[in-house]
Amino acid sequence: MEQTERWMADYLAQASETERMQLLGAIGNLMIADNTVSPEEHTLLDDYYTLMAGIPARPEAAPNLVKGVGQFFRRVAKAVGGR
Repeated sequence: MEQTERWMADYLAQASETERMQLLGAIGNLMIADNTVSPEEHTLLDDYYTLMAGIPARPEAAPNLVKGVGQFFRRVAKAVGGR
């Protein structure tokens, strides 16, 4: 999980705002594929949007990016795993 968090933080730090928003759209499309968006899924989308909004123009100046990504992905894993 830690390596995945680092990879995602690296990707998000290098992605443009447009690319991050496209990823948000893809995640949203995946969540609505069953024509139902649960409160948990809605919260995850909100959390992802908040995470993306917190990435500064110079991500290398954001030492907490890996921590924020890690917290988000642990919530996703918990929601998907039902634990």
